[in-house]
Amino acid sequence: MAETYATQSTATNKNSLYDTYKMAIRWASDRIGEQGVIAFVTNGSWIDGNVDSGVRACLAEEFSSIWVVNLRGNARTSGEQRRKEADNVFGSGSRAPVAITILARNPNASHEGCRILYHDIGDYLKREEKLAILREAGSISGIADWREIKPDRHHDWVGQRDEAFQALYPMGSKAAKAGKSDEAIFRLFSNGYKTGRDAYLYAFARDTCAENARMMVDDYMGALQVRKKRPDCSVDEAVRQHSQYVRWDSELKNRLRRNQGATYLEEHLRIGQYRPFVKQFLYSDFMFGQRKYQQDRLFPGYSSDIRFPLTNERTNERTNERTNLAICVPGVGSTKPFCALVVDRMPDLELVAKGQCFPRYRHQRRITLSASPESVPTSRSPSSSPTACPTSTSSSSDSASPDASIPVQGGIFDGPELFTAELERVDNITDTALRAFREHYGNNRITKDSIFEYVYGVLHAPAYRERFANDLAKALPRIPMAPSFGAFAVAGQSLAALHLGYEACAEHPLEVVVNGLPNEKNLFRIGTKKMRWLDHDRTELIINEHVRLRGIPSTAHEYVVNGRSPLEWFMDRYRVKRDARSGIVNDPNGWFDDPRDIVSAFKRIVHISVETVRIVEGLPDPFPPGSDRSS
Repeated sequence: MAETYATQSTATNKNSLYDTYKMAIRWASDRIGEQGVIAFVTNGSWIDGNVDSGVRACLAEEFSSIWVVNLRGNARTSGEQRRKEADNVFGSGSRAPVAITILARNPNASHEGCRILYHDIGDYLKREEKLAILREAGSISGIADWREIKPDRHHDWVGQRDEAFQALYPMGSKAAKAGKSDEAIFRLFSNGYKTGRDAYLYAFARDTCAENARMMVDDYMGALQVRKKRPDCSVDEAVRQHSQYVRWDSELKNRLRRNQGATYLEEHLRIGQYRPFVKQFLYSDFMFGQRKYQQDRLFPGYSSDIRFPLTNERTNERTNERTNLAICVPGVGSTKPFCALVVDRMPDLELVAKGQCFPRYRHQRRITLSASPESVPTSRSPSSSPTACPTSTSSSSDSASPDASIPVQGGIFDGPELFTAELERVDNITDTALRAFREHYGNNRITKDSIFEYVYGVLHAPAYRERFANDLAKALPRIPMAPSFGAFAVAGQSLAALHLGYEACAEHPLEVVVNGLPNEKNLFRIGTKKMRWLDHDRTELIINEHVRLRGIPSTAHEYVVNGRSPLEWFMDRYRVKRDARSGIVNDPNGWFDDPRDIVSAFKRIVHISVETVRIVEGLPDPFPPGSDRSS
């Protein structure tokens, strides 16, 4: 496995290459010797999985003929793609896609190289329909419409990439992240925060989050005290005695093994961006998180030696909110359609699928006062100002017109300075990228702020997403130099203001139908039942047995982020849930000051959706007319 599939794979994390069925294919490939036939019914994700490029490369090298029947049924997709995948041939027995693969090794084959024949069973098919197609075919000779595959240089078989994508400007790269190159727009990027124990660390109600965290810390310290009092007590025994309020994993056990202590601190309470347009309180002591990645450099929080305090607008307490902005996109290999969402606080890893976050700034310890010009801004210009990031913007024709090309004062980066003695905020957009944009457009008024907004605008362009859908699923985004910088910068600024300000924006005029007295607050409380649509066209939503919202426009369903519309994210997350393992209850009613605020929240999210669709539909083509669209 290591010498073949793993060596040929271009992925960084190759753990999934060692799935049992792939090891079986490897074993069988070696078993048959110089000639033979192998047939498997397996998980079908290897057909287009990013990490599985090594599998596909080796199969094409080692066999003379390959037949693949993709039976689809991937339940880990969402939205329209999920509907296309439809039923799994094993029913509820599998959430993974299923494929039939026949591999033939024939040293006397009349054709050169490997002949790869591929058949997709089709969209929207029920289980019985898929099985009927197989019964009717009977064998590989019974399938008439085989598609011959010619792998590209990335070893893609289906969903092949557009070579023009490589000519675009990289949004980020491993070399830039390691400080070995400046040929990227953003120097640092990071996955979102992975807690590994969401039920214990996230909660809609601040008091609930705090109490869960206290009990978790107490339980952990209880295990630590057992170990101190009884040195012969094993880690596993101490964990068994103290596991009611903490979920143990290997890393937390290692901390216990090292006798690392923990203290509950109010300063660790912050608001996190948990899912698209759904925030929750988070206890952000990284000791209890599974992977923080680089999030402490994007949205620095409290620790014993680093403090970055600001005022929390919800509680008036000193906390670490609004130190930065970041554009979040799906991680490489995501099965969900590409999307982009800007945030102003620490995002969860699954805010967008295995999300990668590209921050406007990064934070580092202040080493000397004579830092480089890039590290320490020296003026109040938009390109270097160490400013706050408010949740709303003012976009005027003077400050952000296509002609002027440059959003300036009044944008999403204006506000008071946020520097402290311990940390400095460093520009994360490279000087190389700034020069490249200025030279391409012949405009020295382009700033790093406007580049950030331009990138956000381009990432929403339908023509860009459609053309490079395969590339965006398998690599970090690359950005074209559109004919109009200003058009995308203006759109990006407007979209960012809209998406950041979703809790305080205008409300779409929906009709509220209440079964009871409209002023009775408790009628609006969210329960354990999931909200549902009253009609097939999804114009009327049942919030609970007392309250319905009527008049939801169809446009509200067209804006999709991380596989769902914002309305669907609300419906999924805004209900009382009890964690099966811990018994912890997460009650979204604790997020709202007044139960009736849920109605306003829905009206605002409909407004956000409709306005996003309007802005996106007005975006121009990001590629020059009449060109190969590669620059």
